[in-house]
Amino acid sequence: MPDNLKEFLTDNRKLSAEGDSTWKKYREDILDCIDYILSTLPEVTEGRPEKVSNELWLNFQKVLKSFHNDKKNQLEDFNSLIVIDDNMYYRGMRYDIYQMARKHGCGFCQIYLKINVKDAIARNQNRLSPIPDQVIETMASKLQPPCLDAKTWEMHSLSIESDALQDLNAIFALVQTAQEHPAPPFQDYTDLREMQAKNRRQCSASCIHQVDQILRRLVSEKMASINANIGAVEKKKAACNVREIRMKILSDLKSGELVIPADVENVQDACRNSSSHLYVWLDGIFKSYG
Repeated sequence: MPDNLKEFLTDNRKLSAEGDSTWKKYREDILDCIDYILSTLPEVTEGRPEKVSNELWLNFQKVLKSFHNDKKNQLEDFNSLIVIDDNMYYRGMRYDIYQMARKHGCGFCQIYLKINVKDAIARNQNRLSPIPDQVIETMASKLQPPCLDAKTWEMHSLSIESDALQDLNAIFALVQTAQEHPAPPFQDYTDLREMQAKNRRQCSASCIHQVDQILRRLVSEKMASINANIGAVEKKKAACNVREIRMKILSDLKSGELVIPADVENVQDACRNSSSHLYVWLDGIFKSYG
């Protein structure tokens, strides 16, 4: 465990107003900064990661220099803990960080803070800049909790009830276990971005056609279920909405933001079988996006 803990807080209210694409880029930039830091620690270099804003990197440098001053006489026993505090509601978002741990030979663990939607909305009202209730409800419907199976990459995870007093020893034990059992190194790749790009190409080549066919069926089924109950104007609006959902899911899969679970990938002719794992999984995703 580190000798001390320093908080790094930024005001991101401006980002909230600029939309999902800005948030996505901001997340990517933060991960690029962390990737760069992991490649240089315990030293603090004068360089900087490419394609990251000066403002963001300067914020990281302030923390790094303070951290380095505290550690300059202790490099023989260097140990650090990087905490990423983010909702990471898709498993694919967290998987990118796990792959980064593999790249750098680090331990990886997760703490899942469970809270019901009602309490989350109530607490949101006490924030200086509360977000719309619908955002919380939508995110809750899309949230993919960690899989605590000992055979998965999320095996070092801890689920915590937000309203319960927790034993910090359990958290410390989780971190220590992750440090003692680093994520396994890459077998064929040394570059994280190359590995991610290859995974996305493979997904596109093997699954996207099946996914698109399934989504088209789901769109048709959705429209058939509402056509008899609404007027022409509402029908047109509903049709636009479900088409946008279909395109959003396809876009998220191609970008890697949404990842098809390993146990449902490469399913042959899944679009013809509504009981297939891929079809059932997509049905749930389609409903959550709605």
